[in-house]
Order: sequence, then structure tokens, then C-alpha cells
Amino acid sequence: MGTVMTWNNSVIPAEEELETKQLHVLGLWAPKTIRKAPAVESFMTAFMDCVECHYHAYKEGGVLHQDLRENNLMFEYGDHGHIRGVLNDWDLASCVDEHGGNEVTNATPKRIGTIPFMARDLLVDDTPPPHLYRHDLESFFYILVWAAVNDNFGADEPRKIDLVIASEWDDDTLRRAKAHKTDFICNPSTKKMIIQRVQPTCSVLLPWIDSLWSLFFEANIHYSQNYKKLPKDWDYATVDGRITFETFMEAINRSCSSLV
Repeated sequence: MGTVMTWNNSVIPAEEELETKQLHVLGLWAPKTIRKAPAVESFMTAFMDCVECHYHAYKEGGVLHQDLRENNLMFEYGDHGHIRGVLNDWDLASCVDEHGGNEVTNATPKRIGTIPFMARDLLVDDTPPPHLYRHDLESFFYILVWAAVNDNFGADEPRKIDLVIASEWDDDTLRRAKAHKTDFICNPSTKKMIIQRVQPTCSVLLPWIDSLWSLFFEANIHYSQNYKKLPKDWDYATVDGRITFETFMEAINRSCSSLV
């Protein structure tokens, strides 16, 4: 078969000259951001799944997420329509070193995270300290508070961002953002003010927020009172065992389930 000319003089190759083409269709599930959970109970389930997924990635895989924020916590519907949490966006994750912190490489930026949800230790203008597992736990806590203040799970009203929290925690000046978060963690009056801003539909989250606030408050008090005379075996990575996956789960009265 020879070359065929069409009406507009384009060339159609002879059959023996045609290349074999393969069409591949990639189907992906599309999880939704956790703030779109249909009910606060669904949010709680997805949130806990993300906390556990994060822990197993760190403990068994030696990987630390480092950029936990509300939009990275997602959910999908599993078997029988049950809500299942999905921890997304591992682009900035890092392997952990022997001390449990991120391994600094040439590809690792000096500072990783999203300001409203970053741990206070990391909100510094100069070179930040190693990113530790407990820093990500602190991020989970901020995500929980942020959601409770801003989201109306299952309600008809649209989401309304609390401008006070947003302006303080999302301050472009790292020093001020750190100061606002420190005031929240260390000052019971500020904590009370923020608690009063929790949406009515999220009141079930108040025990979690209160217990986790106490966890970080007491760890901060312990460090502040002892940092000048810390013993050599004092564990900075966990504030001497005070901020761990186990203490986090215990604070909200949850046990680790088997992830599938």
C-alpha cells in the first residue's frame, strides 16, 4: 500500500509504516479534605486515622511528614460506607536520623511547614532546629483547634474563617506567629478565649482540645523549669517522654487500632 494524500494534502502513512499505540487510562480515587467531613464524628474518625498513619510511617518506615496542615488530612469512604482517613501530600517528607529528627539534605529547605500549623520551636527567623516527631504532633493539635473553631461539620451554614485565629497563627512574621501560639499554649486565659470560639457543632471536640492543651502546657512548664539543669539522659526529642504518640493517644482516650 502506498502513501495516500488527503484533500488538504496531509499525508497518511502506509499501513506498514504505522506505529502501534497503547492507550492507558489511570483511575484514581479522589479523597476529600477533612474539613468537608459530613459530621464531626466523621472528622474525628478521619483525624485519628491520619494520626495513626503518620505514626506508622515514622515508626516503621522512618519517614516524617513535616508539612501537616488541614488540607493534607483527607478522608474517603471505605467498605460499607465507613469513613477512612487519608494522610496526603508527602512531597516534603524526610527520612529520620538516629535521633528521630529529619535528615538534612541538600534538597531539604531550611524550614518546612505551613505557618498556622507549625510547631513553635520551628517558627524562628534563623536556622530552625531539627524537625522532630513531636513537632508534627503539635501540628496535629493546631489542626484540631483550627477545625473546631472554623468548621461547621454537617451544618448548612458555609464555613467561616475566624479572623482572630487566622491573623494570629498565620502571621507572616514568624516571631509574632510563635508568640501568639506560645500565648495559647502557656496562658490559660488565652486558651479559654479560643475555646469560646469553637463552633457549636464541634463541641464534642472540646475534651480532646482540653486534654491535648494540658499535655503541651505541662510539657512546656517542665522544660521551662528545668532547661538550665537538664540531666545528660534527658530526652529533648520527646520532652523527656512527655510528648509521644502514646501520650497523645492517652490524652484523647484512644488506643491504636490496626490500620489496613
